[in-house]
Amino acid sequence: MNISKKIILLPAVIIVLLGGAGLMVIDEEIREGLGVRVERELKWLAESALEGLAISNKTLTVANVDAIAKRFGNISGARITFVDEFGVVTGDSKVAIEAISTLPNHKERIEIFQAYKSGLGVAKRHSETLKQDFFYVAIFKPITVQGQSIDYYARASFSSLTIRKQIVHMRYALLSILTVGVIFITLLTVLVLRWLSLSNEREKLHLENELRSRDTEIELMHELDSLLSACSEIADAKEVIKQVLPSILTQSQGAISVYKSSRDKLKTQMYWGGTWSENKHFRPNQCWGLRKGHRHLSSDKQQGVVCEHFANTGNQSTLCIPLIAHGETIGVLHLLKSKIDSQTAKLADAIAKRIGIAIANIELRFSLREQAIKDTLTNLYNRRYLFESLEQFVARALRTKSHIGIVMVDIDNFKKLNDSHGHDAGDLALKAIAKFFKTVTRASDVVCRYGGEEFCIVCPESNSEETLFIAEKLCFGVRDLAIQISGTQKITLTLSAGVAIFPNAEESIQKTISDADQALYQAKHDGRNCVRVSQSIHS
Repeated sequence: MNISKKIILLPAVIIVLLGGAGLMVIDEEIREGLGVRVERELKWLAESALEGLAISNKTLTVANVDAIAKRFGNISGARITFVDEFGVVTGDSKVAIEAISTLPNHKERIEIFQAYKSGLGVAKRHSETLKQDFFYVAIFKPITVQGQSIDYYARASFSSLTIRKQIVHMRYALLSILTVGVIFITLLTVLVLRWLSLSNEREKLHLENELRSRDTEIELMHELDSLLSACSEIADAKEVIKQVLPSILTQSQGAISVYKSSRDKLKTQMYWGGTWSENKHFRPNQCWGLRKGHRHLSSDKQQGVVCEHFANTGNQSTLCIPLIAHGETIGVLHLLKSKIDSQTAKLADAIAKRIGIAIANIELRFSLREQAIKDTLTNLYNRRYLFESLEQFVARALRTKSHIGIVMVDIDNFKKLNDSHGHDAGDLALKAIAKFFKTVTRASDVVCRYGGEEFCIVCPESNSEETLFIAEKLCFGVRDLAIQISGTQKITLTLSAGVAIFPNAEESIQKTISDADQALYQAKHDGRNCVRVSQSIHS
């Protein structure tokens, strides 16, 4: 027998045991109570019989008295007996009228004797006449018949068989009630257990769904962490967020806005869940999440303050969470959804932390990479980046049979500038010339600070004429450039440049750079402020 069946039968067994014990107690109470009730009822019947005899107001003959006894007996179901003051039976509802005269004198009967003494007599004994045990109650008092007061006995009795039948009926009634109770409780228990079982199944199914949902969320969060940590650029993170977040923040639309370098505005750089139709440029004070320093939730336009940068939310709820990394706020996460509950808000918080750290790490890696490959003063590429990029340019040139132009440039009399105006003026001059180089060179050209006041410009897919044109453009442009070195003072500088072309006879890019450098020295030797072409080109 399984546990559920035991649970169902347990209440029934308990009810049967308690009912059985209760039945025994009630049975005993019924026995005692029934005796009292029978005595009371028989006393009332005896008194009523005497009253009936008096009311009939007929001569107390056997015929008259016996008729009244039988009438009361038929109505009540009890045995009614009339006895005169001398103990002679004058009527009996259970004895034929012809046999009444044969009945013995009842003067010595216990109930009759007690009634004679006190007016009321009670006895339990065997009736020799009817051969049964009876419970007797006798009343003795005077009645008035035809104007005469006569002392008379009236006795009412029930057989013990009748009393036992009543007890049995009561037992059957109690047993029926007990049986119905057991069946009812059993059915109720079955229904309750069935309901509990269904509730448990529903709860179990709900918990399983919750666990599956949480497991999916955890897996997606791990995947998000893994992908974001592998991103080296904001564009990579944008693609990850666009593809992964709709699976985590379901039925939602959102975006990530990042501070510009000026820190006075934010720009929406990535989004998910469809096209982002909200403002993509806004000030920090237009976002309550940034102003408060923690998430800001607005359930709809009627409940809660909506951030100013939201324009087309309709009746959707909005959520803004600042992106904080390394103690600095770098942006904000925006979320739009029909209803944002606490679980969604907590999930968005966790996502915001990860995205904030990921963006900060991307910016940090970009900054470190820029520092590694760029000159901090001029913001031009440095010599390290020059030789790394030349490897790719050379491979492409050899594969496509194209040329690479190399221009080596040096600022004329730069030491004299530093000696006359100081190193700060020299730094300003370097910055101005670097900025000018960026504006006049092609997008495909690589401008590097080779060292000190010397620069190297790599011109991929350029022949000697094109490279010479670029070098002359740089030299002539700087000559006409007025460089501000103080609030009131401007200076002009000149350049010397050397040009060489790859591939050369040795097909060595280092040899090309060396040839361009030799051409630069030739320009210096020829009086500066000029461009010279390497002899390797003419040969």
